[in-house]
Amino acid sequence: MAGSAAIAAAPARDQGAILAAAYPRAQRIAYSRWQPALLDEEIDGLLNAATITLLDKVKQGRAEIVDVPRTTKYLTNFID
Repeated sequence: MAGSAAIAAAPARDQGAILAAAYPRAQRIAYSRWQPALLDEEIDGLLNAATITLLDKVKQGRAEIVDVPRTTKYLTNFID
């Protein structure tokens, strides 16, 4: 798991909007990489776990949601 992909010095302005934009991008990337080896439901479950892990790290002060590209990278690296 690549925890440092979403960590940066500058605080995120709107973490919810960034995550909302990054999630479908990460989902498309994960589908293209892992179908047909994994079911859509399995990919979605892994992506949801990545999202929860990232939010937990943000809550603990160990990560920040900074921008869409880095957040997308974190989510897809979690699945890989």
